[in-house]
Amino acid sequence: QMQKNEESKTQEEVNINDIPKVELHIHLEAGARPKIIKDLAVKYGFIVPEELQGNNKYQWKDFADFIRIYAILSGLMTSPDILTDVTYEYLKESAQNGVIYVELTVSPAHSALSKLSYSDTIHSVAQGIDRAKQEFDIDSRILVVLVRHEGVQSCEELLDTIIINPHPYVVGISLAGDEANFPPSLFTKIYSKAKEHHLHLTAHAGEFTNAEDVKNAVTMLNPERIGHGKFGFG
Repeated sequence: QMQKNEESKTQEEVNINDIPKVELHIHLEAGARPKIIKDLAVKYGFIVPEELQGNNKYQWKDFADFIRIYAILSGLMTSPDILTDVTYEYLKESAQNGVIYVELTVSPAHSALSKLSYSDTIHSVAQGIDRAKQEFDIDSRILVVLVRHEGVQSCEELLDTIIINPHPYVVGISLAGDEANFPPSLFTKIYSKAKEHHLHLTAHAGEFTNAEDVKNAVTMLNPERIGHGKFGFG
């Protein structure tokens, strides 16, 4: 009986990768796992910061530290070629795990810190998407993320840039970052404008705050879906 159960478990594990899946919440920069970063460091000749030296995953203490680590990771993506490679490598890994569609959350605000323009950022990611599609038959599209703690004006300017520079792979926007100090009420006009321009709407809510913030995100921003929502009750 034990042998039969082990055989059954093995069969289940094998079949998991054969089940078609979709990935709707992955930040592209965070998709660059430690191994990918180490390989890219060799290819492009940069030094991996001490904070990113983990074997299988990155470590942080709290949300503020997470934002700091995320910024360090994003800061390594200093060229269009690196962004393309990160995109391709993540989609390659996804396809190997049975994923057939991915919506990549991309942050031009972080790319700007590396002097990459919005157009360069989107074009680079699109090249990675096309390459992965050709080699692994995996489809992917882009959600541009507005970073709350960059401020309302920064988010407004980014939305205007999205509207002025349409790209067939950019299907919508998201909202991420410091919920506690930048609540949904600050971004209602931005979301209304995005909807007027036929962009799909998502938003992080209840990631590190409370059920009230989830409720406010749903009622004030009218997103088609929310990210996290783990404090959606209580």
